Amino acid sequence: MVKQGANIEFIATYLFNNPGTPGAQVRSELCKARGIDPGRSKRGHYACYFYTGRFNHLWTKRDGAFYLTSAGLARVQPA
Repeated sequence: MVKQGANIEFIATYLFNNPGTPGAQVRSELCKARGIDPGRSKRGHYACYFYTGRFNHLWTKRDGAFYLTSAGLARVQPA
């Protein structure tokens, strides 16, 4: 079972290591990390983290790609 907030920490860490990544790629990597085959996942799986506005304080979209905000940096997990 994945602990609460783990997806947010995963996304923040992924964007820290890969700034300027399109949302589809981040969602695909999140699916892989959770054991879900991205090719067989439901359309829009995990899209709520990017397109609802709920997490705009953690990452922002510019030119079709996502970048961490200063608040998002606080959610990055050390390697």
